[in-house]
Amino acid sequence: MARIAQGLFLSRRSIAVAACTAVAAVAVGVAAGQRGRASDAVPASRAPVCAHASKPIGRPSEIPAALLPARTVLTGARRQHGLMFVSGVVPLTFQEAVRFYVTAPPAAGYVNGLGDAEMDEAESFFSGSALHGKWKVNGIPSCPNAVVLTLYVKE
Repeated sequence: MARIAQGLFLSRRSIAVAACTAVAAVAVGVAAGQRGRASDAVPASRAPVCAHASKPIGRPSEIPAALLPARTVLTGARRQHGLMFVSGVVPLTFQEAVRFYVTAPPAAGYVNGLGDAEMDEAESFFSGSALHGKWKVNGIPSCPNAVVLTLYVKE
């Protein structure tokens, strides 16, 4: 039994290392960063019940739509010290969410910077010509098809 558990740990750890490597390997030139507009809003969606998400809120204009996977449910936002912090739930598996942040923002002109990944957490700083910030996704125990998202941006 111990060997099986240990094998699962190594397998999940390998996935985390691969995610971290992918984040670090992204080196796309900075294109023109685009600010989100209200018309770019992520379609309304509901978080999976197992995520126990609070009441959804709208996307603040400071958060570009390109930084949010489709069907993201934002549940909190606050401005503090010149930063806009948002949190929410993304209805994707941990691996799918990491894949989104490794590929989609760079395709939209953002560059991922220093990052880190563990078994159920991945994060990276990012920058674009108009803003910079950090994204972080955390797996939700007993809710494999959703992750918690924490994102901040500064202009």
